[in-house]
Parts: sequence; structure tokens; C-alpha cells
Amino acid sequence: MEFQKVMKERYACKKFDGRPVETSQLHAILEAGRLAPTAKNLQEQRIYVVQSEEALAKLDNVTPCRYGAATVAVVAFDKNNRGHLHQTNPFLPPSFTSRQTGQRNLQSGPHLHGS
Repeated sequence: MEFQKVMKERYACKKFDGRPVETSQLHAILEAGRLAPTAKNLQEQRIYVVQSEEALAKLDNVTPCRYGAATVAVVAFDKNNRGHLHQTNPFLPPSFTSRQTGQRNLQSGPHLHGS
């Protein structure tokens, strides 16, 4: 599908029927998020999947924007994940030196909660 067509035909859903997202579809969505480009390829995002009633209730306490969805993906920023950049890069400040942290975070993938 052409990008302009996607943009013209998009819509914002404000009411969901409460059915959970199928596992195969959820994995496809998470894989697309994992492959999405990030600034300087730092991979700083963390995707949390919220599905349990308890976790969804907590989410409802902080935002009115769940609209009855049974599955919610929360995208968060990991400000400490800058470690996979090479330590000897002369253009980076010394705080960008922990390679192991970045490698661990890149391998950990999406975090599933309440599945």
C-alpha cells in the first residue's frame, strides 16, 4: 500500500470491542516496533504489553485513553540504554561507554505483562 493512501485512509479508533489481540498479530506488531528505526540506532524504546485485568485497571487510573482495549502496548524510553555504542568513538561523551548494557537490552526484546 502506498504511504499517501495509508495516511488518507487512517483513522483513530475510540471504542474497542474488548477482544484481545491474537498472539500472531501481537508478535507481528512487536516485531515491527523492534525493527523501526531509532535516533542514532540507540534502540532506546521499551515496549510493554498490558493484558491482565489488574494491569489494565492500573492503566485506567493514569489515562482515560484505553477505550476498552483488551491489549495495550505501552512504549517507554530507556534513557540508560546508550551502551552499545563503541567506547572509543571520539564524538561521544564518556557516559556512552557501557557496551554490555546495550547488548543485553537489545537482546531482551519486548516485555510482556499479563499475557
